[in-house]
Amino acid sequence: MKRFITQITDLSLWQPNGEFPVPQDVAHHVFHVMRMNVGDTLEFMDSAGNLVSAKITRDENVVCMTRTTVQREANAIDVSLGVALFKWPRFEWMLEKVAEVGVTSITPLCCERSVIKIQDWTHKSDRLQKIIAEAARQSLNPQPPHLETPKTVREFVANTDKQRTFFAHIGNYPRPSQIIPNLKGEIRFLIGPEGGFSPTETDFLLEHASPISLGHNILRAETAAIACAMTHLLCS
Repeated sequence: MKRFITQITDLSLWQPNGEFPVPQDVAHHVFHVMRMNVGDTLEFMDSAGNLVSAKITRDENVVCMTRTTVQREANAIDVSLGVALFKWPRFEWMLEKVAEVGVTSITPLCCERSVIKIQDWTHKSDRLQKIIAEAARQSLNPQPPHLETPKTVREFVANTDKQRTFFAHIGNYPRPSQIIPNLKGEIRFLIGPEGGFSPTETDFLLEHASPISLGHNILRAETAAIACAMTHLLCS
């Protein structure tokens, strides 16, 4: 049975045998992408874990057949990413992939070497939110990552634990697989822009965060972000 994630409808209000409109945020996917019709059965899940099985009736409505609550297993770690703004097509692709993986939050970083500036992000924020929401629905993640407003490196690191805040850096440093399995709760990763963090930013991070190695190869910013996001799956 095909499952759809809704982020705007509270399914706790749905009762068996009741007729309800298909949630607006998934209606297009149900009827125009999946081409579902009257009589087809499907499932909806909301961010609280309410799971509804339903049958399409008419006028883009459904009849609720059953409703249960699914208890999602808590992650051992929650990954928050701080990623320097870089060229939009690649930045958008990165957002889609880390949302699919299931990070907790994403913060665009305004770095000294950032190609994209904060005023450009302001005009893009609605589109970026939509990309994240659609990626979460596609991956059946009822809780999409929160897209924070842009911050500087100093702002992102402020009031964080150095032993739980990491930045990708070239050198003979530990890899995530050597550190992360021993941690619980929230961890943070910082990914620099094209050209890397500036010397000033690097000196600050060496004092307030822990450097990690992502291997011998030099990774693009979007690849490094996904590699860090994958610790959510590989080290939980």
